[in-house]
Amino acid sequence: MRRIIIILAIAVNTGMILLYNCYSLVLNRTNHYGFNTFEVIMPFMAGILVSIILLIIRYVKKMKYKFILEVVLIGISLMGVANVILFEKLNIMMPYDKWVGKGMIEKFDSKTP
Repeated sequence: MRRIIIILAIAVNTGMILLYNCYSLVLNRTNHYGFNTFEVIMPFMAGILVSIILLIIRYVKKMKYKFILEVVLIGISLMGVANVILFEKLNIMMPYDKWVGKGMIEKFDSKTP
């Protein structure tokens, strides 16, 4: 059961990264979205939290199974968080209020006022 939960979380986080990248780079031509960056990062933070909890349970109960799935989930979740933050820093995708504050810059434009 534990492996199914972790594999499902890995699939969800990987899908979230792919959807976010497709939406940011291809589908969205306006360079902004209407929600907060914290809301985008929350599924990735949930993946990190679940995997850390499972690692702690494994350590406390002294279970002898391999913990590679938890490590993979932490890695994919951290990549998702880094992806969202990097896209915002590089002006590829950002919340609407920050986009207006930066002068409504075009996609991949490095000039900021």
